[in-house]
Amino acid sequence: QMHRIVAGKVQSDCETCFDSDDVKSMPVAQYSPGNLGRNRLASVGMVIGPSILRSGAMSTELILRHGDGRVRVVFQHAPVWEAGVEPGSCPPQGLKLFRTTVSREAMRSGLPTASSEEANPPGPGNPKFFRGVPPFHWHKRWAGTSWTWGPSTGDRGWRI
Repeated sequence: QMHRIVAGKVQSDCETCFDSDDVKSMPVAQYSPGNLGRNRLASVGMVIGPSILRSGAMSTELILRHGDGRVRVVFQHAPVWEAGVEPGSCPPQGLKLFRTTVSREAMRSGLPTASSEEANPPGPGNPKFFRGVPPFHWHKRWAGTSWTWGPSTGDRGWRI
């Protein structure tokens, strides 16, 4: 399979001419055991990975750009085995998200901090990383119940 990506476009300004697209083709990535090469997709965002680290964990990087800023998120997954199965005795039964790193970056004269954004607010179309009100109510009391089911543990109720 091939990805067909429009890299450029020419529009005609006369009635007898026609518009044309500059189309680039690149093969679709194919994964197989032992072959998790680096893959990159680009637009206003970019995904790099998955990559296997020396520790055996898998890392995928997501970058989203807006205006003069971008957010970079690194997801790291580790192999997991079912209870009672010796790790490494067979292929992993799944991947578990064990670390997420979020970085805020901006092409500005200084670091994007709350005080620098208050002194010099970003222009129109550029992200404001720090807001006066947090998006989540971390200071509130969290409470609730949840009911989960799993094939090895059966029904379980949870209360926070």
